[in-house]
Amino acid sequence: MTSQKMSPVDPTELRAKVKTMYRQVALNPKGKFHFELGKSLALRLGYPAAALKKVPADAVD
Repeated sequence: MTSQKMSPVDPTELRAKVKTMYRQVALNPKGKFHFELGKSLALRLGYPAAALKKVPADAVD
């Protein structure tokens, strides 16, 4: 097994990148992202469909 040297993570840079991604999702929830969003994700994570029906669609997105 080979060992790989991991580069240190800059917490400030990581925080900025996460904020940018969350902002993009909030402004364009129907956009193309490399991760799942919306109702299908909520259902897959175990949220009950009946509960999701009570939440405004924009909030579920």
